[in-house]
Amino acid sequence: MPRARTDVPLTTSSACIHGISRLVKDPKTIRPHILNQVIDLWPRLLPWIMLFFNQVVLRRPESFIDTATESESKPDALLTFSRTGAISGLVLSSFMLKLPSILHDSQDMISCVARVWIVSSEHSLVSLSELMPVFFVRDGPLTKILVQTVKQELSVTRVTLVLSRLIRDIDCVDIAWDVIRDDLAMVRVLSEDPSLGLSFCLAKSTPWACYILSRAIEAPRRFLEEEDGLGQIVIIRCINCIQLALLRGSCWIAQALKHTHFLRSLLGCSLIKPSMDLSKILSQVLEVITINLVWRGILRQVWKSFAKMNISVINSPGFPFKLARSWVTLLEVVEHRWWTRTKLHGDSKGTNLCMNKECQTVDETRKTEAKFYRCSGCGWTFCSLSCRTAASGTHRESCRQERIRRKEGYPEDVMLRDEPFLRCVLLTDLQHEEEQIEKETRDFYAKLSSDDKVLSVTCMDYRFVPMKVSVGQVKEYDTSVPSPAQWKREVERAERSKRKGRLVFSIFPCGSTPKTFIDWIPL
Repeated sequence: MPRARTDVPLTTSSACIHGISRLVKDPKTIRPHILNQVIDLWPRLLPWIMLFFNQVVLRRPESFIDTATESESKPDALLTFSRTGAISGLVLSSFMLKLPSILHDSQDMISCVARVWIVSSEHSLVSLSELMPVFFVRDGPLTKILVQTVKQELSVTRVTLVLSRLIRDIDCVDIAWDVIRDDLAMVRVLSEDPSLGLSFCLAKSTPWACYILSRAIEAPRRFLEEEDGLGQIVIIRCINCIQLALLRGSCWIAQALKHTHFLRSLLGCSLIKPSMDLSKILSQVLEVITINLVWRGILRQVWKSFAKMNISVINSPGFPFKLARSWVTLLEVVEHRWWTRTKLHGDSKGTNLCMNKECQTVDETRKTEAKFYRCSGCGWTFCSLSCRTAASGTHRESCRQERIRRKEGYPEDVMLRDEPFLRCVLLTDLQHEEEQIEKETRDFYAKLSSDDKVLSVTCMDYRFVPMKVSVGQVKEYDTSVPSPAQWKREVERAERSKRKGRLVFSIFPCGSTPKTFIDWIPL
């Protein structure tokens, strides 16, 4: 058996730890006398396990990454034994830390395991990260200590950058509701912690809050249906945290909806006899999502979520009336916007968007019938390789910035390639709201003197549900456009045009700073 001395070969200690980890792999079948022997040996095994963690995993994580080697090359035996010692040490540690007598004096060990967890996620070390859920399955107190250690001893930046991977690891097992319910410190951090809480507010870890929400609604009904009970407190705090991200803009909303079951969780919250406060915040979140459906990336995520949900429950007799109205509005807007999206892309013609601004094969809606090329790095699409080459300057920089953003934990920036969809939405809604626009225009000119020759501006404000339509004079809006040159150009086009048309000022939701456009649209 290994001792904490230099005269014991590393290979021997690795083999010993590996053998013992196999003995305790199934706690149900281990015999008492073997367990007692393992407990007696633990003080002698622990220094070697810590050595493997500190010297191999934390200092040389790249050694766990499989790289292609030539067939004639021989594997590094020392490295192989070191990897085996680290992996088997993690398995053995998960078993030993379950024992109260061992857990009591193992703070250094837990701290080291927390760092191994983060490093394995940072470097995608599957052989290690797939073992981490064991700590969550077997023992609630150990889970709390490990989570607390991660929060206290690791920088916010490191934790938030790998949260999505940590969630993926944790999500492959069934965590007991009590672990989340009883650990109020873990929930309270969403809104009160000055460091990690700030990171949540910045929405870098929005998927984590969505994950807690999805687990919270699976709690026993007695915890959830108590008004102002613990279950609804957890849910409200999670949604408050997520709402901070939703209000930052379309990219953050798309991130919250992607692979998080967020909409399904909101529907579940609507079915648990929500309190007045919970109903109010649910309506607000649904309204934010509905308003931002003008963005194609959000629309696609909502459509995919609805396809996996039983949305018909909103018509059941016991469903809250006000929430049912919010859900129906969301459903109607999704169907209308999806029809617009289908019109833009074409039903089955393979119609797509080309991001090369100089492309000659697209029409005014930036629609093309050509083949589809999509960059896996940033998501830009091109109708041909020549267009991709022509846009290489702009595309290269955009792609580099997008990769940096993703690495830092920020959501994918879909706004640039969504802008052509906004124009299609605008043209569709001009036809859809034609009667109301005509009425507003008649009322506008009725208030003017017959001698006045004033150019009217149709304002379509998408920051509300339903969209607000108004008609006014040019001078009412000229200070609201970020580009005075574009405003002047479009106004001059309208004044010179001999065709009937509308000068449309459109306002689209985009976080705290709305996105505005001015267009002269011939009819």
